[in-house]
Amino acid sequence: KKVSSWTRDPSLQDGMAYFVEIQPYLAWVKKMQEQKEMSTCTGLSALDHANTKYHEGYDDTGKVAGLCARHEVLQKNGMGATQVGERYANVDFIVASLLRHLSVLL
Repeated sequence: KKVSSWTRDPSLQDGMAYFVEIQPYLAWVKKMQEQKEMSTCTGLSALDHANTKYHEGYDDTGKVAGLCARHEVLQKNGMGATQVGERYANVDFIVASLLRHLSVLL
């Protein structure tokens, strides 16, 4: 049973702090629904389970965060939730979101 929803528990600052704006992010994730990830590493089991969801009923299966390597601080719009395992599409959107604040050219 779902305990909370976006209408019952909305964000106060959607896309204005650490997390990416939810609607464009979910649209991107939906657009990139099923991707077969390629792995050349035999010991990396995360990619083997990238499109499986072991946690029935959960909206998120993890978080992705972009940190400043020098100062170790979380970048603006540098965090997002992973919905189904660990996929490159989620990370691509989050990295693009945080990079657009670092350069006016992006």
